[in-house]
Amino acid sequence: HNTDYKQTRELKVGFEHWLTDWIPLRYGFRYQQFYLTGYETVYNFYHQTYVTKENRPVFYSFSLGVGYMLENIDIDFGCEFGKRDYNLSPSERYDELLQRFMVTARWKYGK
Repeated sequence: HNTDYKQTRELKVGFEHWLTDWIPLRYGFRYQQFYLTGYETVYNFYHQTYVTKENRPVFYSFSLGVGYMLENIDIDFGCEFGKRDYNLSPSERYDELLQRFMVTARWKYGK
């Protein structure tokens, strides 16, 4: 198997906007390079094909979340949608999708 994983760049940007004193709205963007960068050509075992430097995929995703804050309880809902597309030839196209949903709850005790 390939062990030539190289350092990649990942950019994450997020914003938080308070709709009221107790409802925050959060949204963000993520960019990630493909992690196999050492070789000119990499064999993709999952798709049984080769990936060259010219068609290495880049991953993009967008996130959105909202919270609800009470005196002792915070509840957050979030989702992230991402996509990585690449063509290995004019007849071979791969679309990889990410859909992630999150729910968190916090209970504050004491002061």
